[in-house]
Amino acid sequence: MYLWIPVPGGEPSEAFALRALREVGVVVMPGAALGAGGEGFLRIALTAGEPRLEEAAERLGRLL
Repeated sequence: MYLWIPVPGGEPSEAFALRALREVGVVVMPGAALGAGGEGFLRIALTAGEPRLEEAAERLGRLL
């Protein structure tokens, strides 16, 4: 299952995805990688357990 969320602040999806990896160690898929209609969004895989997803959400929150 995947969650699609808007990229905060209008940042390009690829730039935000790289920043998430480099700054907080969380991997997200830039929507632009899935086609032009995906730009402006991030795809997050909900395949990990709840504690790990909560940790990832907390880390991503640091980028806001």
